[in-house]
Amino acid sequence: MNSPVMVARSKVRIRDRIVVMVVISIINVALLCVVTTWSVHRRQAADHWVEQTQNTLRHLSEFSEMIMQGETALRGYFLTEGKEFLEQFELVHANYRDKFEDLQTLMAENPVRQCDMQRLGALADRKVALGDQALARAQASDFGGAIALVRTGEMRAVMAEFQAVRRVCANEEFQLLAERRGAAMQEGINVLLTVIMGGVLSVSVLALMAWRAIDQIQTPLNSLLQDIKAFGDGDFSRRVQVCSKDELGEVANSFNDMAEHLQEALVARHRAESELTASMQELERSNHELDQFAYVASHDLKAPLRGIRSLAEWIADDVKATASADTMENLALLQNRVERLDLLLDSLLQYSRVGRAGGKAEEVETCQLVHDIAGYLAPKPGFVIDCSDTMPELYTFKAPLELVFRNLISNALKHHDGDHGKVTVTGKWNGKLAEFRIEDDGPGIPPAFHQKIFQMFQTLKPRDQVEGSGMGLAIVKKTVESQGGSIRVESEADRRGTSFIFTWAPTPQ
Repeated sequence: MNSPVMVARSKVRIRDRIVVMVVISIINVALLCVVTTWSVHRRQAADHWVEQTQNTLRHLSEFSEMIMQGETALRGYFLTEGKEFLEQFELVHANYRDKFEDLQTLMAENPVRQCDMQRLGALADRKVALGDQALARAQASDFGGAIALVRTGEMRAVMAEFQAVRRVCANEEFQLLAERRGAAMQEGINVLLTVIMGGVLSVSVLALMAWRAIDQIQTPLNSLLQDIKAFGDGDFSRRVQVCSKDELGEVANSFNDMAEHLQEALVARHRAESELTASMQELERSNHELDQFAYVASHDLKAPLRGIRSLAEWIADDVKATASADTMENLALLQNRVERLDLLLDSLLQYSRVGRAGGKAEEVETCQLVHDIAGYLAPKPGFVIDCSDTMPELYTFKAPLELVFRNLISNALKHHDGDHGKVTVTGKWNGKLAEFRIEDDGPGIPPAFHQKIFQMFQTLKPRDQVEGSGMGLAIVKKTVESQGGSIRVESEADRRGTSFIFTWAPTPQ
């Protein structure tokens, strides 16, 4: 017998392992989310600076274009005196400072370029101021002076210097844009690497924890299943050899306890089977002795009774001419007692054999069976035995069922107190049992005797009035119960009639 390994009581629950794994997984995912969020914010900041530099370049281009449009509009006005050119110059004059302030705000984060911006703004102001001077001369009808002012080199020099300063600012912004785009791209790469590396690390940690958890559960579980399978295959000495300090260990302990109890139960069962076999052998021996007793009762005891009956008949014939009436009555009484004793022996023999009768089960039409019984009982004129056409048909041993019907119908006819009577037999299915009712219109049975009548040697009338052994209903009750059924009587004190109701279990096919 294998000695089971002692398993320590659970200290680390499987649920706790899963909870730890879930908590670590959540922490891992949270850290990954934090790092990823930080990287995304850095990428967004880099994108913001790229966008701001692009806006600066756009505003610088728009500001430069606005100053150039102002000069072009002024020249066109002087050449054509067209009002539309004057309106365009006035529009530039009104809006260029706002555009310059927007540009200055965008470049405020870099103090180094503020000098260039101040220079650019001063040149723009000078350019516009010269234009205003030329326009004022033109409006004063001094077109010659206005054109001379335009053609002077000062306006051209201011414009050339303005373009030079603008190019320096633009070049610096383009260089800054390239740097910021590179930084933004690097931040994007960092975000991608963070997500990939963090994901790989998280999956690796989860996979490692899952593998460890599975190993801690699967290994003892496989051992547990192998030991249980061996036990189920008949190795009842097998015990579970699991040392896991969790629920599996508790299951192993419980299984080993169960195995111990089961093995004890098997030993007890084997002992009980041995005792049952001995009891069955003793029962067979007892039944054999009972059969021997029945044989003796039916042959050895009946032989002297037949002799007594014959002697009583001979004595009655010899003395009938000279004997007194009392003597003849005593001889008749003697013959009657001998007949009753003979009937009692037959009833005892029949009672002892109830439930042990052989034969083969068959399909029995109970209504036809009742008709057959009515035929050979041959009730006296004035009595009718009626059977319902809806009586159930069942698979059973015919002989014991016939005995029950015959005794109950015969009792109903025998104990009837009138010259006319009726016995009605009906039947139906009550679940898996067939239920039969034998009802008569006789004098009835007082409720006080409803249980007594099923006992042995019990009659409600003196045997001198009604011949019988007092065993009929006892035989009926034992026969019905041997077939898995039950029997009861219904009879009310204030009305005539008696009903015997019994159930009968069909024989399994």
